[in-house]
Amino acid sequence: MKALRGHTGTTPRGNTRDMKVERLGGVTIYKRGKNFYLYYREIKRTVRRRVDGNLATARLVAGHVNTALAESRPSPLGFQRIGPEDFVKGFLEYCERVAGRGGSVSFVLRCQATLP
Repeated sequence: MKALRGHTGTTPRGNTRDMKVERLGGVTIYKRGKNFYLYYREIKRTVRRRVDGNLATARLVAGHVNTALAESRPSPLGFQRIGPEDFVKGFLEYCERVAGRGGSVSFVLRCQATLP
């Protein structure tokens, strides 16, 4: 593995604050503590996401994000986090939309039965 390069910052205790590891296209991989982060700009907005895993995983995910940005698609890390209540509400609305397009009422009942 290549030595980590770039700028480093340290806390008063001497821990690594952040370290630029490498840049792949429009995506920069940083190491902050024991975690790797990806920095990139998406629709004029700076995005910073933590990547679970090691440097190889961060490189792989950075490649996927870079490809998505080059093709003007949303990045794979740009999903919207929602709570369980909103997820269930959205799922039931989806079931009702499907039932409204020629589906049956029993389909909606089956959808509701799958939820706790």
